[in-house]
Amino acid sequence: MTLISKVIALVGLLTATTGVYALPIHLGSAGEYTLLSAGPGASQTSGFMQLGSKAIIHGNVGGRGFTSLGSGVEIHGQLINGGYVSAAAGVNVSGGRENRNLSYWDLIYRDLLSASDSARLLSGTPLSSITSTTRLFGNGGLSVFNIDGSINLGSGESLTLSGNAADSFIINVSERLKLGSSAAILLDGVSADKVLFNFYGAGSDDAAWNNHLATIVGGAELSGTFIAPRAFWQIGDGAIMNATRVLANGIQGNLQTVRGIEHSVIFPPVNPPPVNVPEPTSLFLLAIGVFALFASRRKLT
Repeated sequence: MTLISKVIALVGLLTATTGVYALPIHLGSAGEYTLLSAGPGASQTSGFMQLGSKAIIHGNVGGRGFTSLGSGVEIHGQLINGGYVSAAAGVNVSGGRENRNLSYWDLIYRDLLSASDSARLLSGTPLSSITSTTRLFGNGGLSVFNIDGSINLGSGESLTLSGNAADSFIINVSERLKLGSSAAILLDGVSADKVLFNFYGAGSDDAAWNNHLATIVGGAELSGTFIAPRAFWQIGDGAIMNATRVLANGIQGNLQTVRGIEHSVIFPPVNPPPVNVPEPTSLFLLAIGVFALFASRRKLT
């Protein structure tokens, strides 16, 4: 290969790197679930999964610790458990029940922690607690909002994410979630599989009931993926959960119908931020300089 051919090849290779995009957040094996209680501790909250009577779950349900299913619960998917299941009369699991060992649950929990910690590291727009009706707008790609505090919405109040099919959202929240009756987290033009709420707050077992407890009162509405590997969730009767999944330390839910999200990748790389590399013009000028240097050296020899 001649020297000029080598330089042209180098330019092509370097220019191609300008199309490299940031990786999406992956949920790994945790993304296979609609409702997941994956906490590893031995407490009344960690790994605890309780579904009240007549809950209808579209998607897989996983409970590492004690799993309690009320009368008439329907799971249109699999029930994966850690070996401790109490099922009342009339429970129907269309995808079958399966007991998995500690190694499996350790992997699940690591995947959930990894997704949460990776999302938390993303830079974004800083916000304080959201305590009244709020609308956040997408930027045509990935929008990250970092809330130092809680999402605490009273009756009739809402948080709306507005955008289009190209928009993805990651909302990092340091503390808790509370939705009152008829409060809502709404998506305006945004696909639910491109929305991640990451409640990353850590605490002792007691704090799981207090500082980092997520409480969804009956009648509240929410959509998107909600991960909370260190927090316990309590979901009230009548919550509206379409295109929703909750992957947490533990869950207690008096639910009706929950329709899950199929994808384990939160936001596919639709117009993601490119890696910060030199522009093609700069690379071309650099290559010309390299060629000139080699050419001058050949003349001297």
